[in-house]
Amino acid sequence: MKILEENQIDALATVGWFAQQNFLSRALCESLVADLKNQQQAGLMQQAAVGRGADRVLATDIRTDQTYWLNGETPAQAECLALMDHVRLQLNQALYLGLASYEAHYAAYQAGGFYKKHLDSFKRKKNRIVSTVLYLTPDWQESDAGHLVLYDSVDQDREIGRVLPVQGTLACFISEDIPHEVLPPNRERVSIAGWFRAGSSDIINT
Repeated sequence: MKILEENQIDALATVGWFAQQNFLSRALCESLVADLKNQQQAGLMQQAAVGRGADRVLATDIRTDQTYWLNGETPAQAECLALMDHVRLQLNQALYLGLASYEAHYAAYQAGGFYKKHLDSFKRKKNRIVSTVLYLTPDWQESDAGHLVLYDSVDQDREIGRVLPVQGTLACFISEDIPHEVLPPNRERVSIAGWFRAGSSDIINT
């Protein structure tokens, strides 16, 4: 089952990132948005924290999103996780990354929300190897803002790409190499943030 194009895999290997539009079908996006809304209405979305383990703290000056971890409990979640497992196998076959598992959570940013520049994995820790973002909000326009901004791995002030969070788009980048940030959107912006890991998922990091 082919999910990614060869040129996208090559881009991940050479420049550290790529973005693919129409990765998720509209039907699956709609099902995932409905599932996310159910979690919101049930009060299950939680304010995201920063840090690891006992050092995790709320820091709304750094990030303002609310999250809910996917566990495959609904058909929409199960379909999405199965799709991303195909991606895991494809990346392993092409790049020999040794990706063993995938973890992901819904992320909801309200208008004006943000996540300041950061890396998803500390250098040489090799826990999160490849980061992914799947965008879900329908009818997203340039004027809605909320871009994902990617920075150079060496000159971390040099912007190397921007991804507009158009529904169905997949953004993918090397976790320990590519600093990135979420710019404030002008309306609610919902997505799935995920990570391919070298080991099993423990779901302790946000």
